Amino acid sequence: NQDFREAIEYFRRKVNLSADERSRLPEGYHDWAFTVAGMTKADMIDSARWLVDRAIADGMSYEDFERQWNRLIRRRGWTPRGKGSESRRIYTIFDTNVRGGYGAGRDKQMNDPAVRSRRPLKLWRHRDSPNFRPLHKALHNVAIPADHGFWSSGRIPAGFGCRCSVHAISADYARRHGIRIETNPPDPKTIFDPGFRTPFNASNIQQQRQQIFEDKMSGLNENLAGAIAADIAAANPQNGDRKVL
Repeated sequence: NQDFREAIEYFRRKVNLSADERSRLPEGYHDWAFTVAGMTKADMIDSARWLVDRAIADGMSYEDFERQWNRLIRRRGWTPRGKGSESRRIYTIFDTNVRGGYGAGRDKQMNDPAVRSRRPLKLWRHRDSPNFRPLHKALHNVAIPADHGFWSSGRIPAGFGCRCSVHAISADYARRHGIRIETNPPDPKTIFDPGFRTPFNASNIQQQRQQIFEDKMSGLNENLAGAIAADIAAANPQNGDRKVL
């Protein structure tokens, strides 16, 4: 019953953006912004974000999420855009954000140096779904070294609707359970869908943000610009009082 602190922190670092504002960011920054396709009103985005936050922090079920969605958002005349039934589209909003938060939290835990030293392998686990990806299923129970470049090319979940997970294990665990260690994994582009090809906790994330700050700031909204500036300043305390803008 403990809070998943890393997942909660990851989600709460996000900045609210409209879909149009988010589309102007490079892919690596998409998971740094919270948006809902077709939603432009700030108060509705706030309501949607509050619901997702509760789902991550409190373990809200999808049934409760949909019920709250209908009460807070749907009755105000807004319905999600996209293919499939309305309920399915609401589920996609729920599933993508919750699994993304959990994936980011687990990624941070697994990349902790103390964990990496004892469990230097990442085990891919596939979970069957009605429309599973054959290449994902082929990786089931396959362990890839945590320092392999494969993991710098994407994250888990690896696409919309992906239910795969990854677990940190030791070489001894792999041996005892008959798990194959793969040092020549598939091309990441065949595994990670577009939009899911940037790791959650990239080692050069601050350099990436600095570059975006310098190149794109004039086109970003004030909230996002300020959030990037604050994030860079927090990561570079040696700058003292030097202004980033």
